[in-house]
Amino acid sequence: MFNLTFMKNMPSTGSIKRMIILLFFLLITSETSAAAFCALRDPIEPILNLFPDYTSSRSLVRDVSANARKLLQKHLPFEFHHKEFGKHTLYVVFTDNVPIGIVHVRPEKGPWGINEIVWALDMDFNIIGFKFQRCRCITKYEVESTEFIQFLHGQNWESLSKILSAEADNINGLPANMSDEGRYLAMTVIRSAIKASLATSLIWGEELHALLLP
Repeated sequence: MFNLTFMKNMPSTGSIKRMIILLFFLLITSETSAAAFCALRDPIEPILNLFPDYTSSRSLVRDVSANARKLLQKHLPFEFHHKEFGKHTLYVVFTDNVPIGIVHVRPEKGPWGINEIVWALDMDFNIIGFKFQRCRCITKYEVESTEFIQFLHGQNWESLSKILSAEADNINGLPANMSDEGRYLAMTVIRSAIKASLATSLIWGEELHALLLP
């Protein structure tokens, strides 16, 4: 009786095959989504918001090598997951064929899922500003404040790394009225800024500097 009941409750061969196929497609979808986090979903609007005077842009796609990841980790003041740096798309922004800046999209893990942060850098890899491409945190508005953006403006991976190392999670430059949740998101954004500035300079630096040559 037990054996008969057990056999009845076992999924059929067809059901098992369908489950395997479903899991396979879920894995494929997950990998595709992860890749999309490192690129702009709709390039025109975010680039225009960050660079109002731009007239054109060029995308540079690069697979980040294992050696490049080791070099990144050597310079970063914190650990990162190796999957954070895979296939990336960088955007060079032009005004009348003159490069005026760079757009770099970073995926960052948050309590409500992946945050996608669009960074605007100048040609020396300093922070100009940022926009969220995707963020479900309710404190998002605190981090998008003018005061916090001014704090980041002009900073690069070296200056932000020194601040981060010296003051840990109590950075004095953060807006005084930020909530604890807002400060948590702000620290995520600061670490993202460090990665964006450093990765852009290390991985694309030579190619970008060549664009400035007469």
